[in-house]
Amino acid sequence: MWRIVQTDGTTLVSLAELHDAFGIGAGFSTRLGGVSARPFDALNIGLHVGDKPEDVLENRKRLARAIGLDLDTMVFANQVHSATIAEVGTADRGRGACCTDSAIAATDGLMTRARGVALALTFADCVPIILFAPSVPAIAVVHAGWRGTAASIAASSVVLLSTTYGVDRSSIYAVIGPSIGPCCYEVTAEVASEVEAGSGCSRPFGQEKAASTDVAGAHTPCVETARTGTASIDTAGGDTAAGKARVSLDLPAQNIAQLIRAGVPDSNITHVNICTSCRRDLFFSHRADGGRTGRFAAFAYIPCPRL
Repeated sequence: MWRIVQTDGTTLVSLAELHDAFGIGAGFSTRLGGVSARPFDALNIGLHVGDKPEDVLENRKRLARAIGLDLDTMVFANQVHSATIAEVGTADRGRGACCTDSAIAATDGLMTRARGVALALTFADCVPIILFAPSVPAIAVVHAGWRGTAASIAASSVVLLSTTYGVDRSSIYAVIGPSIGPCCYEVTAEVASEVEAGSGCSRPFGQEKAASTDVAGAHTPCVETARTGTASIDTAGGDTAAGKARVSLDLPAQNIAQLIRAGVPDSNITHVNICTSCRRDLFFSHRADGGRTGRFAAFAYIPCPRL
């Protein structure tokens, strides 16, 4: 379903099989192939992180070119770790593409049935979710941090896609993108319980550890690259300050559980199981990079018919 490819010097996680099977364009950018300097090197897509705006715009143009689009077809949102999902259409093309002022406000999910409108959200550990309903066709891109997961944004997006476009939930497909894995993601027990309540499933969090447990090496990395850095307070995760018991949280699994609970068949869900914290060579990681880093994008679009 997915593979890592390089197009015009830009490295992407390609979901080309979606296009071949359903006519849907979708994928994820990486940190490779852009112009941004450290600590945003190199293909930073986030305009809000302190990078030079002109570098980010060049990176966005490179991303758009790599996927065969113009930047002014893309729609971005000002993400706030909410459970808000907005429907966009042709009139919204270009919003947020060149500046944050025009982005869809206070939103962590975008959906559309309009052709030629590319949905894009940015990530650096949180869970990217791409949904598509081939029968309409309709698509959605969702940003699920721990707060959004606790607020059931994955399940809500399935319900909204279904009710808005008259889609049978069992016909919806989902792709979970690269995000921080349970190997590297420690939160307080309170945060874990809040996420569990939002997902409505039993705790797949791993072993609870005493506060004195050494963080480094506490988990088996999900890829060959060993984890570097330490736990911290960040927007993707909960407070892991010293003196509090910690648990290992599997945020992708929580969102997959929500999708299944909402009616998406397990067989319709693909997980790009790459940990952003382990694979800092490929992706940005807010936690592993100490909070100052770039953002990669999840994107989806329904191509316009060829004339």
